[in-house]
Amino acid sequence: MPRVCLSRNKRLDALIFAGISVLGVAALVAPVFLLSVLPPCLISLLTGLECWGCGITRAVLQALHGDCSAAWALNPLVFIVLPLLSFEYARLGWRLFGSVRKAPLDVRP
Repeated sequence: MPRVCLSRNKRLDALIFAGISVLGVAALVAPVFLLSVLPPCLISLLTGLECWGCGITRAVLQALHGDCSAAWALNPLVFIVLPLLSFEYARLGWRLFGSVRKAPLDVRP
C-alpha cells in the first residue's frame, strides 16, 4: 500500500502545507511586505553577479497578480517554475487531505 504522507508525521506535513498556504496568501495580499522579509539572493550577495534564479520571486508575484509581461521581464523561467510549484502544492494537499479512504460498504444479500 502506498504511503499517504510525505513524511512519517502527518502533523508536520499539515504544518508545512499551512505555511505554504500562508505564504501564498501573503503573496497575493501584501507582496511588498513579503519581498521585504525574504532573504536576498545568496549568489548575487556574495559574487555581485545575477544567477539564473534572480528575480524569480518577484516574477512569481507579478504572475500571480496577472501581469505576465512584467513577470517575463523579471525572469522568463517563471512560466516553468510557477506551474511546477502549483502542481507540487496540489499534490501535497491531495496526499494530506484527498486520499482518505472510506470504509467499504457492507453489502449483504
